Order: sequence, then C-alpha cells, then structure tokens
Amino acid sequence: MPARVNGLKAGRAQHTLRRASGRPEPSANEAGKVRPGQYAGRLGPRWDAWHLNMAARCALGNGACPHCFRFEGTPFEHNAATIFETPSLALPAGGVGRLLALLGGQGGLTLTGSASTGLRLKAQRTILDNAVRFTMEADSLNASILGPDAIPGTDEFDLFVREVAREMTVKAGQKCTAIRRALVPAALAGAVIDALKKRLDRVVVGDPDDPSVTMGALASLDQLAEVRARIRELGQAAQIVHGDPDAVSIVGAGAQRGAFMGPVLMYCADPSTQSVVHDIEAFGPVATVMPYQSTDDAITLA
Repeated sequence: MPARVNGLKAGRAQHTLRRASGRPEPSANEAGKVRPGQYAGRLGPRWDAWHLNMAARCALGNGACPHCFRFEGTPFEHNAATIFETPSLALPAGGVGRLLALLGGQGGLTLTGSASTGLRLKAQRTILDNAVRFTMEADSLNASILGPDAIPGTDEFDLFVREVAREMTVKAGQKCTAIRRALVPAALAGAVIDALKKRLDRVVVGDPDDPSVTMGALASLDQLAEVRARIRELGQAAQIVHGDPDAVSIVGAGAQRGAFMGPVLMYCADPSTQSVVHDIEAFGPVATVMPYQSTDDAITLA
C-alpha cells in the first residue's frame, strides 16, 4: 500500500501545490510514517512514494527522518556516506550536498533536465577523475505534426488540438514528454490557433483542492521565474497569441505565495530561419505553433 505523508496518498498524479499557502515542512512524526524499505520523498511541492529511497538509508537508523524530506538546502548531506554503503538508486530533488563527491568508478549519474545543467555536471572533477558513467537527456523539445489532410471538422484535427492543449496543462506542462512545438500546415495555422485558444480558455488555474481547478502550480517560484525567462527568449522569434506569463486569474490561492502561470501559446511565423524556437525549452505550460510549407519541410523542422 502506498505510504501516506502529511495526510496525502503518496504518488498523487497531479504536479500541483497541495497547500496553496506555502510549502509545509514535515515534522518528525510526519516523516516517521514512512517505514524503512519504502520509497518516499518530495518533488517540488508534492509528495511521491516512488521518488527516492533516501529515508530507508537514513543514518539515524529508523529509516525516516525530517531531513530526508526537506524541500530546500542540502537534504542528504547528513547521511551521504550511509547512502552509498550498499547499492542503491537515488533520485534527489533539490540540493545534493556531498553526494557527487562520493561517486566512484563503479557509479553512474543520469540527468533529465536542461543542457546547461548537464554540461556543468559533466565537468565536475569527480565525474572526470573517477570516470563516472554519465548519461544526459536534455531539453526535450518534442514536436507533434498535423497532417495536411487533417482539416477542421475531422477527428484528426480535433485530436491534435486536444492533445496539444492537454500536454500544455497536465502537471502544468512540467514533464519531459510535453509537446513544445506544434507543426501545422501553413494554411491551417490560423484554425489551429483559434481552436487551441478556445480549449485553453477553459483551463482554471489555482488550488487543486478546489474541484473547479484544472491546472495547479509549477514546481517552485524559481521554476516560475525560469519559465518566464525562457518565454522572453522565445519572444525573439515568436509572439504570444494566448495567455500572459506575468498575469493569471487564480482560484482558491494567492498569486504571491504560489508558482502559478496560465497556459501560454506562441506562434513562430518562420520556424525554418529561427533556431531559438528549436533550441530553447520553456519547461511549463508553454507551446509554440509553427507553420510548415510541405511534408519535407515538416520533417526538416521536426
């Protein structure tokens, strides 16, 4: 049975704030609900049973301590040596303290994140000196292509619009498989944008405890600032056709205490000459519509 931490069923699917008024810090009693051998940890502002198994290897001996669940700082520094005494899989969120310094030649490090973070990790002396195996999956600018025969009114057109909108809003768009680039026939670009606008207009942002809310917050305020910065960079080659990264109507929560952003749809009129839309990922509820002229053009852009 999945563990319950802080009154939540661990493994909750929504990547949203459980409590809109800040980030609760678990007490020792709350952390103690996780028993040795269970997976427990914190990813952004949510609890997930599958996220990491640090608690089971806590140096304090009981398999669960508040430090294993800290959202900020260096949550694992107090028991870093213990973690690597036996083979283990660690999936930390936030600071990692001295963990990287303890990796040896038989260890491995895998990153799913930004290319800039990956390059910094790859250049660490521990990774280079100990020949640590390093794998990186970075900046997934996934594309979805609408075929030229999928005109408005067809099931294929409706499916494309529905999936682009869904990928923008599930987990507030913060997942590596989200559609970032929507490639559409140039003649259908206007119709696609209009259809996406209508669907995105239905999105209600706010506290997920409110039954009317359909999209919660980003993982943190830092992530909110990061996404806004990436949107500004994308703005060099694309224009916003729906949404405002700096303003959103919120239900049941406060904008100042939560990392809330509404869906932002962008349009790049000439994606074949604008590399920025193919290189920069705004890791949030953001997608860019890009027109193509022919099948070969679509394949080249993708």
